[in-house]
Amino acid sequence: MGVKISEKQQEFLTSTAKGIIFRAGIRSGKTRIACYKAIINALKGRNQLFVSFTYLNLMSVVLSTMKICLNELGLDESLWEINESKREITIRENKIYLRSADNFDYIRGLEVADIFIDEASYIKGNECFLVCMGRMSQKPDGQYHITTTPKGRNWVFDLESNENVKVIVQKTSDNPFLPPDFVSTTRAQYPSKFQRQELDAEIVSMSGQVIDSQWIKIIPPFTPRTGVRYWDLAVSVKTSADYSVGALCTTLNGRFTICNIIRGKYTYPDLKKLICATAEIDGRNIQIGIEEAGQQKGFIDDLKSLPEMIGYMIKELPPQGDKLARALPWITRAEAQRVDMCDGPFNAEFLRECDDFSADLKHDHDDQIDAVSGAYALLNRPITTMSRRRLY
Repeated sequence: MGVKISEKQQEFLTSTAKGIIFRAGIRSGKTRIACYKAIINALKGRNQLFVSFTYLNLMSVVLSTMKICLNELGLDESLWEINESKREITIRENKIYLRSADNFDYIRGLEVADIFIDEASYIKGNECFLVCMGRMSQKPDGQYHITTTPKGRNWVFDLESNENVKVIVQKTSDNPFLPPDFVSTTRAQYPSKFQRQELDAEIVSMSGQVIDSQWIKIIPPFTPRTGVRYWDLAVSVKTSADYSVGALCTTLNGRFTICNIIRGKYTYPDLKKLICATAEIDGRNIQIGIEEAGQQKGFIDDLKSLPEMIGYMIKELPPQGDKLARALPWITRAEAQRVDMCDGPFNAEFLRECDDFSADLKHDHDDQIDAVSGAYALLNRPITTMSRRRLY
């Protein structure tokens, strides 16, 4: 093969084991090497089934990677054809069927020699895998291939103990084709557990202790001159509802500081009054941040229309990623002993929420962490000309 691959990728290509798991860190070329092997197998007269965890990822990542690999392998375009509507690639009359795990009923009825499940840890449970296994009837020597970034002790982890499975582990640093500073730069963005999982491809338990409250230094209270009061909203007074939280945060001497947290369950009118009253106390140099999602868009417009809010800068923050992804940037700083919290009556509840916070999001509450994550994101978002104009 005339393309550059790592030693671990070569091992994945040439293994004759019944099952092959390629457990690797981010940017290890998992999807790419699986596409290469599926194409090579199709050239050998074998139908292939290639499954991704969602339809969106199938079309935006897998299909585009297939196109790249077909060209890199130097195959004459007369030998292959892609039918995007049918989600099929035909190579010398042999098929590569592209399917998604979020609707795997479309997998039933196919007959293939080999299967590939890409980023398998994002698929909940092994039902899709079992359905795929039932399609492997075309050849007696069929193989199943799983590529994955580890995510704890899930069904892929259980499969690794099967005696017929070959497990190949590649760290991100084992990929010789990445930019020289990619690993060190990325490692600096992750807490230690996530470094081991995302970069070193280790099986790491992520339940609890994503944040250790002892990382956060308690300092004497002070009134920040600039900063962000970010509101995580939940408009209800039911006991089972989430809390609405306003976290006042700033940066001082290169450190991220949580100055104050307001937390409670409020009706819509009471929450508006609270935000207005808090803004008056905080002052006009403190930005007001609110997530721009769902019904909160209407709340933001309503808040901006209030006469008492004239002169305050209200910043919307579109949600990006899940709660864990949003929290990771400031959690990384906390582990590096670069996060402070002003001494106050809110400390105990926040630190307890930190200790309970889990990567699988099975904890009871994360409203305060969400609010702090939003404040951190706004404090680190570049200021544009448009956002400056909104000050006046």
